[in-house]
Amino acid sequence: MKRFTFRLNPLLMLREIKEGEAARELRDALGAQQKLEVALNVAQGVAESARAKLENTEGRSIGALDFAAALADFDRKLAVERSAGESLRKQGEKVEAARRVWEQAVLELKTVGKLREKAANAHQREVSRKEQIQLDEVGMRFPKTIMSTQS
Repeated sequence: MKRFTFRLNPLLMLREIKEGEAARELRDALGAQQKLEVALNVAQGVAESARAKLENTEGRSIGALDFAAALADFDRKLAVERSAGESLRKQGEKVEAARRVWEQAVLELKTVGKLREKAANAHQREVSRKEQIQLDEVGMRFPKTIMSTQS
């Protein structure tokens, strides 16, 4: 009997490649998101320290230029924090898009995998059926077996 061959094997290989690429894209997007989370945490810490520094100047008598410099420093650090938050939000959207692409690729791979499994099972049933036919033919050649003589 000839061995099993899956006629959609090239499609299966393409789906495996596509799923691997989608998984790699998702992994990269998640890595970038983690880096942006760290950057946001740092920016939040810097902005908080600038806020505390600005609050410390309120009760004291300092020059207008010093207060304006502290306020401008706080504004810059707050802008960096907002920018980091916006970058993180946009990266979160990219991660979700990459996750949807990966999930679709996994689904397509499973679909072709199930087709392969069904085809392999059908092939195995056909092989078993043909073997049984051959065994039946051999059995028909020898009608008087030990079993039939014992009756």
